[in-house]
Amino acid sequence: HGRLLHRLLEIGRERAVAARAAAVSVPALDRPELVIQGAGNYAAMCEGCHLRPGLGDSELRRGLYPQPPELAMRAASDPARDFWVIKHGLK
Repeated sequence: HGRLLHRLLEIGRERAVAARAAAVSVPALDRPELVIQGAGNYAAMCEGCHLRPGLGDSELRRGLYPQPPELAMRAASDPARDFWVIKHGLK
């Protein structure tokens, strides 16, 4: 796509995600039991593609295009948005 069309698609995507994420209720994320549960879920379902600190590329991850972001290496920006994107994905 051209630069303008690409930018318009980005704007539409971000507005759509923001509208849907506004309905997400975020619990207190500093509760130890939620951290433990989240870490277990991430290890079981996410780290093969999104890695964990110190884990090199997996065979599966090397074959994906576009390559999934290393989620552990980026700061959480908006928990409601992040949850919605992780649950529903982006196309």
